Amino acid sequence: MTEPLHDTPETVIAPELWICAPSRALVTEPGKPEINHARLEAAVSHLTALGWRVKEAANVRCLDRSFAGTDIERARGFEEAMCAPTADLVMALRGGSGAARTLDLIDWERVGDSHAVFMGLSDLTAINLALLARCGKESWQGPVAAAFARENEACTSYFTRAMACVRFEETLPVAGSSMRVEGVLWGGNLSVLTSLIGTPYFPKIEGGILYLEDINEPAWRLSRMISQLKLSGILDRQRLVLAGDFTGADKNAGEGAARYTLSDALSECGVPVVSGLPFGHIAGTMCLPFGVEARADVREGMLTLSAFECPSPTEHPGAEQANAPLWWV
Repeated sequence: MTEPLHDTPETVIAPELWICAPSRALVTEPGKPEINHARLEAAVSHLTALGWRVKEAANVRCLDRSFAGTDIERARGFEEAMCAPTADLVMALRGGSGAARTLDLIDWERVGDSHAVFMGLSDLTAINLALLARCGKESWQGPVAAAFARENEACTSYFTRAMACVRFEETLPVAGSSMRVEGVLWGGNLSVLTSLIGTPYFPKIEGGILYLEDINEPAWRLSRMISQLKLSGILDRQRLVLAGDFTGADKNAGEGAARYTLSDALSECGVPVVSGLPFGHIAGTMCLPFGVEARADVREGMLTLSAFECPSPTEHPGAEQANAPLWWV
C-alpha cells in the first residue's frame, strides 16, 4: 500500500526581508549623531507582523556623519542584502542622499545574479536606475522601511498588494486627458533621476511611461530639471509622464503675472502628462514597479495602471506553498 507523500503538515518559514541602508542613517533628529533604535525596532516589528522575517545589513545601525556608514560600508551592506541566499525582498531603510556615491563601489554582476527584489524611494532612485542599466534587473519604487514605524493603512495596503502580484493593477483618480498608452514603466525622484543622466547607471528607455515625484523643490527648479530631460532627448522618447506628489513645489510660486507653479513646469514636458498619482514623499505612497511593460488607461478622470510580469519576491506573505499550510494559519 502506498503511503501518502505528506501526511503531516510542514513548517512554513516566513519570507525574508532584508533592510539595507545605501543612503542616510536613521537618526533621532536631524543633525544629532544618534541612531533612532526605537523607530527602527518599531518598523521591524510592523514588518514582522505583516508576515516577513526581517534581517538587517551590517551597516543599518552605523553612522558616519549623516550617512549609514562610509560609502564602502553602505555599498557592501547593499550587496550583502541583495546577495543573501535566502533574501526575498530588499527594502531600503530610508532615503535622503548618498546612494549615488555607492554606485561605483557595488559589484553589479554579483547583484545581477541574485534573486532578491529591491524596493526604495527618493534617493534610492539611483539604485533602481542602476539595477536596470547595469543588470537588466527590474525593481520597485515604494515605501522605505522607516515608513513602517508608524501605522498607515494606505501604505500597508499598497505594499501588501504589490508584493503578492505578478500582474500589477491599480485604479486611481487623476487629472488628464483620456488616452491609452503602453510602454516600460519607470521613473522616481526627479532630482536624482536627472543627476544620473550621462552616467553608466542611466538606462535607455524607448517609448516609456515615466513617473516622477520630488519634495521641497520649487517649480522653477523642477522646470530646469524637466528642461534637462528634454535637452538630453529622454522626454522625447517617452509616451506619457505620470506626475506624483511634488510636496512644496508651489510654496514660493510668486504672485500675479509672475506666478509660476508646478502645473506650469509640467506643461513644458512636451509629452502627455497625467497628474495626481498618490506616489512620493507622502505617508500613503503607492508602490510602482520599475522597468516592466505596462499600460496606462485614462478614462473620465480615472487611471487604470497595469503592469505585467512584475518583479515579485519568490516568497511573500500570502503565498501558498505546496503540501504545507499557509503561513498565517
